[in-house]
Amino acid sequence: MTREYIKIAELIYKQKIGIISDQEQKELDKWEKEKTFHQTISDRLLKESGWEQRYKQYKQISSTNIWHNLKRQIKPRKRFIRLKQIGYAAGIILLLGAGFYFQQFISTRENRNNTYSISEFIPGSRQAILRRANGENVLLTNADSIIACDGRFGDIKKIKNKLIYAAAKNDSKEVWDTLETPNSCEFQVTLSDGTNVWLNARSRLIYPVAFVGETRSVRLEGEGYFEVRRDEKHPFIAEINGMTIKVLGTSFNLKSFSEEARTTVTLISGKVEVNVGNRNLVLTPDMQADLVGEELTVKQVDAEAYRAWTKGNFVFRRERLESIMNDLARWYNVEIRYEEGTKEILFSGIMNRYETISETLWMIEKTGKVKFDITGSIVTVKKQ
Repeated sequence: MTREYIKIAELIYKQKIGIISDQEQKELDKWEKEKTFHQTISDRLLKESGWEQRYKQYKQISSTNIWHNLKRQIKPRKRFIRLKQIGYAAGIILLLGAGFYFQQFISTRENRNNTYSISEFIPGSRQAILRRANGENVLLTNADSIIACDGRFGDIKKIKNKLIYAAAKNDSKEVWDTLETPNSCEFQVTLSDGTNVWLNARSRLIYPVAFVGETRSVRLEGEGYFEVRRDEKHPFIAEINGMTIKVLGTSFNLKSFSEEARTTVTLISGKVEVNVGNRNLVLTPDMQADLVGEELTVKQVDAEAYRAWTKGNFVFRRERLESIMNDLARWYNVEIRYEEGTKEILFSGIMNRYETISETLWMIEKTGKVKFDITGSIVTVKKQ
């Protein structure tokens, strides 16, 4: 039964995000008709409102408990369902289930006399959605696969947690793919020119299947770290929220989220040219260009701190707490609320990106400046 539940979990998820095929829909319909509680589970997951803001990614949680608790919430039963797999089915069902399915997984923790009643959000799922130029949508999970080998639209392989493109055979015209990461997820792609891009949570990269012409252009929304393959004859151009970055071969981090109303490019190595309207500037390593509204500023930074997320860490250097909590909100998929006077507090620290949210918040609390109240998926920041 394990494989069946994993498959059904995937189908429900695909239906929820609108990428289910006709054949897959038939499979799901058949499963829903087999038993009453199947249909009830599916209906409640699909109809629940506000799921986008509340889904949680769990890498390590017993799918035995998930299915047992799902069925128990719908209709009390004594029979215990045994499932050995703990990965994909658990992640997908929790991704869909959101809100009311998590009441069974709230735990109480005590850290140095601070007691939390908290959902243990475990982030770090390496999943993404690939929206192909030919209209196909592909859910990328943990399995290795050959996604395409179709000539015009390029050869694509997924090996481990990385999407790898080979140049299309017919490169007379550019066709564009889109790679999207939900909250709590991250992914890596190698473009057809050999450039590597890491996508952070809730980000989107739009890029050609194969680069054509004199430049190599991509567009980014959210956050991405680039290691650009050097090609002096074909400059690499990245566009993000009103800012254009032109390079030959270098590594840099780009970040722009709507809730922060700012766009930053941080150079790790090489040299980049930054263009904003009619303003141009050149960055060298450990420099950062920051665009807020119409104001463009440049400053010296510890560039390694801005790509630390690709190596499994949060690194903050006198960052505003609001900015830090925005990062945590996307990574742990929680909503942040603030008590007056807490947003501007500055914080420095290094934290493991794959810790549970309670461990991460406890590290911030140790500064003695703030404390956190957590109810479900809502984190409230208060002064100590």
